[in-house]
Parts: sequence; C-alpha cells; structure tokens
Amino acid sequence: MLVNGVESGGQSGELDRAVIAAEAGLETAEAFRGRGLGSRVTAAWALAIRASGGTPLYSTSWDNQASLAVARKLGLHAYASSWSIYGRPAAAD
Repeated sequence: MLVNGVESGGQSGELDRAVIAAEAGLETAEAFRGRGLGSRVTAAWALAIRASGGTPLYSTSWDNQASLAVARKLGLHAYASSWSIYGRPAAAD
C-alpha cells in the first residue's frame, strides 16, 4: 500500500474483523523522507488493527536507524530480537 509516498506492509482494503495480530514494516520513498509520514502511517495502521481487536506488530532490523526512530517516536516496545522457523525434522524410520 502506498500512502503519501510511504509504502506499508500488509494488505490494502478492509481489515479482516477476525484479526488476532498483524505485522507490518514500512519503506518511505526517498523524496518523502524526513517529514514524519512513516510515523503517521504506522500510527494510523496500528489504530485500525487495534480497532479490529487485533494486536499490531511492527517489524524492523536492528541496523535500520530510521525505522527504529519511528518505533521510538511511537513508544513501541521490543517483543522479539531474533527468531527463525526451520523445517520439520525428518521422521525416524
């Protein structure tokens, strides 16, 4: 979804009312950076997820200083630092 030069993760359109949690990250087009748009889009997205009864989860990498600044500005809290999902082990014969 692209809003005022900010691309946000997730699906556009109406929110599923059965949402338990939704995860998003964002990327702001270079020409629109430094205007607070990322924070505004993320805050609006989080409000919509909360209004649907869900929990908003914001994702970023530890080296993305601009995205970490958005998280700080919005008062977000870390919920995980690193995790991976691996395939199921092969069944024993």
